[in-house]
Amino acid sequence: GAALMEHMLHEAEERKMVLLSLEVRVSNEPAIALYERYGFERVGVRKRYYSDNGEDAAVMMKRR
Repeated sequence: GAALMEHMLHEAEERKMVLLSLEVRVSNEPAIALYERYGFERVGVRKRYYSDNGEDAAVMMKRR
């Protein structure tokens, strides 16, 4: 996961992106911890986002 995140952040920098966002299952604590280590912050929730079980998604963003 860390290698993929580093690649994505490098690509975002190359493209001069200033705002990055993602959604992650609220139950996926390891992924949330990884995203937080890379500077993402929780900014909201998408209720019943996942169609397989109706789980909420945490919305996370990072500004460069």
